[in-house]
This record gives sequence, structure tokens and C-alpha cells, in this order.
Amino acid sequence: ELEGDKLEGEVDGSLRNRLDGELSEYVHSRDVSEALSLCAARGAVGYLFEAIILRSLEEKSGTTSALCSLLSSVCTAFPRRAANAARAGVRLCLEMLEDVLIDAPQANLRLAEIVATLAIKGTLPLPELCALVREVLPADAESGGEGGGDASPSAFGVQVLKALVVLSGPAHAHALIGANGELARLALAALCGAEGGAEL
Repeated sequence: ELEGDKLEGEVDGSLRNRLDGELSEYVHSRDVSEALSLCAARGAVGYLFEAIILRSLEEKSGTTSALCSLLSSVCTAFPRRAANAARAGVRLCLEMLEDVLIDAPQANLRLAEIVATLAIKGTLPLPELCALVREVLPADAESGGEGGGDASPSAFGVQVLKALVVLSGPAHAHALIGANGELARLALAALCGAEGGAEL
């Protein structure tokens, strides 16, 4: 595992600025070529993942879908580095989610779309995702303000399950859960609880 694949302290200011600029440009152009070129640099995948996932928390749904497409392209081009970056980036956002929901009540839906994309790509396998959510999100989390989303593991699990179905279709979502084994099915069912477990 390369030291440069860690999220913290590996990207110099010049590359950071170029990645931030390219991410903003991508939202408008949908051209992944320059972003993928920059990702060849040491540490760039980790930084880009963090930036994409954090940005998705506050973006509109259409922009989040575009960011998911960029993540998917990076996962294809740099699978090992993307796996390392996905774990760290998703953990960071889960740790922030309860606070973010106060000002951005749809953030849990957008993060669910991000992690479902990573699960579909196999970059963040379902059993690992479920364990991460249960570890990081407080079981007694409350809604984030008036009309806000719920940051509890069960509520987020339901959103992830719905995102899997929307992004890949019911048949593929069930096949994905089955392909990850009985552990994935049970883990996702436990994560969703009574609210969403019946959908499995």
C-alpha cells in the first residue's frame, strides 16, 4: 500500500488546486479525462475522493449523480488506490453526517447514492460498508433540524438500499447482495432494521 494513497498530508498545494479546479470544471463539462490524468500523481486519488464525497453532501441531486459517475471512472482506472480512498473518505463523511444534516437535510440521501455507487463497483463491499456505518453513526442519532434527515444507522441503511435499487435496478441489487454472500444480506438487513429489512 503506497504511503501516497492516504488521505492526509500527501498532496502539495499546486496539485490540490489543480484537482479542486478540475472537479469544479467536471461538474459543468462532464469530461473525466483531465481528472483521470491528474489522478496518476501520488496521493491524488485519495484527495479527489475526499473532495468529491464532501462536495456531494451539499450539492443538488443531479450534481451528485455526475460526481458518482466520476467516482466510478476513478474506481475503474485506479481500483486499488480507490478502495483505500473510499474507506477513508466515506468514514470522514459519516463522522460529519449528523452535524451536516442540520444545514443540509438531504445530505444522507446524497451520501447514500455515493456509497451505493462504490458498492456496485465493488470498491467498498457491502459487508465492509455496513460495518463502517454501524461503527461510525450513533445508534441514537436524531433528525438534523426541521425537516432534516435521520443520521441513525438504520435510517441510513434504508437509504443505501433504496439507492442500490435505483442505481442498478431491483434484480441487479438483489444479485449484488447475493454475490457478496449471506454476510452481506444479513449485515444490510441488520443495518436497515425492521424499516427496510423486509425489502431484502
